[in-house]
Amino acid sequence: MNGPRLGDPRHLDNGIWWFGYRHARDIPDRLFLEAVAAAGGTGEFTCAMRSDVTRLFALPRDRDKPSHEIPGVPWKVVLAKFRRVKGRGLVDGCDCGCRGDWYLTDKGWAVLAGEGDS
Repeated sequence: MNGPRLGDPRHLDNGIWWFGYRHARDIPDRLFLEAVAAAGGTGEFTCAMRSDVTRLFALPRDRDKPSHEIPGVPWKVVLAKFRRVKGRGLVDGCDCGCRGDWYLTDKGWAVLAGEGDS
């Protein structure tokens, strides 16, 4: 995959790399779909929790922190990104702000497989 990957920092600020996701548009669609797939694991009835998806955008040293305390990755931005891709039919699940139970739709899996447009 070309472009950003999970765990890649985005900005250099005072010599420290950090993510700095301030808006849903800052998270590439494909990267978000990869995070939902990775957090959901494999199996017939698996889903990703919002907190797990949020942690996947963190630097490895910050992944053990509570999801609302991850530097540069506000959980509200992750939720907003979910709502955007849900509106396009790439994911489904609860977007009320609870734990999530997010999963990729067939259209979302097709985008990850390179067979569809995001």
